[in-house]
Amino acid sequence: MVGRGQDVGDLLLGIATQEQAELLIIGLRRKSPIGNLNLGASARRLVLAAPCPVLAVKVGPRAANAAPMR
Repeated sequence: MVGRGQDVGDLLLGIATQEQAELLIIGLRRKSPIGNLNLGASARRLVLAAPCPVLAVKVGPRAANAAPMR
């Protein structure tokens, strides 16, 4: 669980490093007004700093509105 004021990107990078992850898969749902992909801060940080390959998957409108998994 992410605590208040804790950066999600830093948390995921730490877990990926600790667990020696071979691949990170992240969902992307932001788009800029002109339709180009606009990475959020956490996604950008993961793509640039991850210790392994990162697969970024576009999240469809139904999945973007779904309740988060617990």
